[in-house]
Amino acid sequence: MKRIVRREQIPALFFVLLLYIPAINYFIADILVNDLGRPSLSVPFYVLLSVVGFLSFFYIDKINKKVVVIALLLGFLTIVSTVLYPEILPYLLADNKNPQESDAIMLFLYSVPAMILGNYTVRKSKWDDVIYFFKPLSLFLTIIGICSYILTVLINGHYLDYEYMSFSYFMLPGVVYTILIGATERRFVYLIAGLVGFVIILVGGSRGALVCAVLAFIISVFQCRKVKKMIYLIAGAVVALFIVINSFDSFSEIAQDYMTKHDAYSRNLAKIEDGSMTYSEGREVITNYLKVAIADNPLGYGLFGDRHVLIPKSYLYSHSIIYEFMVDFGVFLGPLFLLVLFVLTFRRLFKYPPKESNVILVLVCCGLLKLIFSGTYLTEIFFWALVGVIIERVPHINSYEKKSL
Repeated sequence: MKRIVRREQIPALFFVLLLYIPAINYFIADILVNDLGRPSLSVPFYVLLSVVGFLSFFYIDKINKKVVVIALLLGFLTIVSTVLYPEILPYLLADNKNPQESDAIMLFLYSVPAMILGNYTVRKSKWDDVIYFFKPLSLFLTIIGICSYILTVLINGHYLDYEYMSFSYFMLPGVVYTILIGATERRFVYLIAGLVGFVIILVGGSRGALVCAVLAFIISVFQCRKVKKMIYLIAGAVVALFIVINSFDSFSEIAQDYMTKHDAYSRNLAKIEDGSMTYSEGREVITNYLKVAIADNPLGYGLFGDRHVLIPKSYLYSHSIIYEFMVDFGVFLGPLFLLVLFVLTFRRLFKYPPKESNVILVLVCCGLLKLIFSGTYLTEIFFWALVGVIIERVPHINSYEKKSL
């Protein structure tokens, strides 16, 4: 009997599970709580995620020294920060026993293993194995996300209990990847699921997730190395944009009428209608606190430094990787680290063949672009998976280069 998963594929499976279990947990828990009235399965899911992270070490023959150094530095700097700023300790350990709200658990049990497995994928050229699991899990994630939205918001009308920001960012990786696969490999089911998911993000999601998705698709066009294909993609994008611009008012009106009849609400559509789509909502307050902190200590506050600054002000973190790096590492090292991060990311992104670069583009979208608008790099699994990928040199792929000429 043929095995579904071979032993040598287990690191790739663990890598994809570390990326996708939080989102799958969110949608299943949402359906259970809001639609079936049953207790959430969040804690068991995150326990499973911890087991996956722990077991991954037994299936890797050797860990890159660069990854080990980064992990040790994270541990050391976290200890230093807890000694300097003891008020952040409850947030690192999560007093309410919710693993998703523990920065230390998210960083060391989930994110660091993802970094190790991401690096292992590049070092051992395991991309085919990663893609083997990435495709079906992306489609599954997108479908259950669509089901969750339909059940929670459109049918049962629980839009007040519906967390539009968490929902849209959890939808993001599946939507981006299924659309990329549908478009590049002509997979009709993937394309339809991805487009439906994108419309849901547009209608019921956050602006940041919507911008990340659009940026990912723009990057994917410029990734295309065949001039003829790039021309087709650009022409198709222009036609699609023309159709959207000319029909958006009608679409918006129909969507708003439907949601009003079902006692639901679309935040993005409402903001587009009243012209406030580009307005900030409270983030400028956080930014002002961070600017004052940077001016007071230009050399930085160390790891979790933004927590030290913001927790007394009743905020948790900066919601901007740019400010977070400057608060943590100072006005000199912070921008330098960011520059290195972006340069390495885009150099790697444009050197890989299309199949591999589609996966990396999802990591970039959810682990880097997202952090410009929301979240924190210290607990973002996609960010650390991306770090593991970009610190390894791209293998020389002669066969692909010859085909591209």
